[in-house]
Amino acid sequence: MKLIFLFSGLLFMVQTNGIAKEHTLSPYDVMSTPDQQSLRYGIWYSPKEKQKGSILLLNGRREFMEKYSETIEELNNEGFNVYSFDWRGQGLSNRMLANRHKGFIDDYDVYLSDLDMFVTKIVNSELVHPLIIIAHSMGGHIALRFMHDHPGVADMAVLTSPMIDIFRSSLSRG
Repeated sequence: MKLIFLFSGLLFMVQTNGIAKEHTLSPYDVMSTPDQQSLRYGIWYSPKEKQKGSILLLNGRREFMEKYSETIEELNNEGFNVYSFDWRGQGLSNRMLANRHKGFIDDYDVYLSDLDMFVTKIVNSELVHPLIIIAHSMGGHIALRFMHDHPGVADMAVLTSPMIDIFRSSLSRG
């Protein structure tokens, strides 16, 4: 498997010639997890005659699919189908706490289970190879763990600022 790491900069840019362009995402769907949580997801298809592969787009902490609408549009224009979803507690997926402004998860393994379910049930059902993971921050952390646990699922990965460690004072480290 080839891994490509990018730590800064923009992955794709949409040229607008100085004119603001409104980007909208296609209608989304919802999948239910085994513990009865609803996760919002979207699929954006490139025209069949242009299809070069598939992108699994994994956003970072406190992000949501709409943040990547320009990137999704550009990837579609380049011939890639794009699959993405809102993590638990983000975007329009279920929150784990009553306060929508607080993020909470029992364990990052829950995110891994959600990603595995999304890939197995949604992405693999109509996958056009190669499958490339593009992930940012927390999404990069989960992507690294997913690729470790599921070698060979992704053909390549592009990770921007992957969350590899969380800063803690030297006194709190074991």
